[in-house]
Amino acid sequence: MWLEVGPSNNSPKIVSRYFLETIQQLGGCPNICRCDLGTENKELEEIQIDCLRYCFMDLLQEELHRIVIQWNKHRIQVKKQCCSPKGNPDVLFFTPEPYGARDFKVNCSADDIRNCFENFGFAERPIHGCSTDFLELANLILPNHQRPSNVNEACNLYAQFITMFNQYDG
Repeated sequence: MWLEVGPSNNSPKIVSRYFLETIQQLGGCPNICRCDLGTENKELEEIQIDCLRYCFMDLLQEELHRIVIQWNKHRIQVKKQCCSPKGNPDVLFFTPEPYGARDFKVNCSADDIRNCFENFGFAERPIHGCSTDFLELANLILPNHQRPSNVNEACNLYAQFITMFNQYDG
């Protein structure tokens, strides 16, 4: 139901926030949830991870948003091996009945959703996907840098940061 680039898929608070935001957007929750156990990537140092997030996360999120829009507007073709209906995913999802399907959403009130946000301490979305410590460090090391608007700019910014970090570390 969502595609989000986040600082972690291992923090229950972050994943729960994405889930609850989707429930809020749809005004209901699924009847059944299936989840995987996930894994952690311990290969990279924390500063490299923050640096990658800072340089690329906004671009990745923009691309995911474009993919969601494109996918939800494309037309699903009839497949001989499959029994799913043809049509536009957005239309099929929001109006399943004309296609012989049923809406399994359980309606949730705005008050219930707000109470979940207030009572379960969901993590706030970090700015540019990285820690506030890294944001401060980035602004100290490269004070007037521009946010990247494409992959090449993001790669160049990442290389600049790593070069600067290596100079301080060295």
